[in-house]
Amino acid sequence: MKLFMISSDNVREMDVEWLGITTMQGQYIIGAGHAPAIIQVKPHSALMLHLPGGAVTSVPISGGIVHVDRTVINIIIVDSL
Repeated sequence: MKLFMISSDNVREMDVEWLGITTMQGQYIIGAGHAPAIIQVKPHSALMLHLPGGAVTSVPISGGIVHVDRTVINIIIVDSL
């Protein structure tokens, strides 16, 4: 699925198999076909990106909002990428 990480000075686009996020309520895994949602990311946490081919990478962020539909994830990040 397509992932867009959007900050005030950058937009980064990539393909991911799934995204792991930490919220105030716990951890979520978002993959293709996920129900539409708007989720607040826990401040000073990290996004876990499972990339095509099996690599997993961590992206630290100071906070943000995730908008999910069935094929696209948009992350509005409050700090630079």
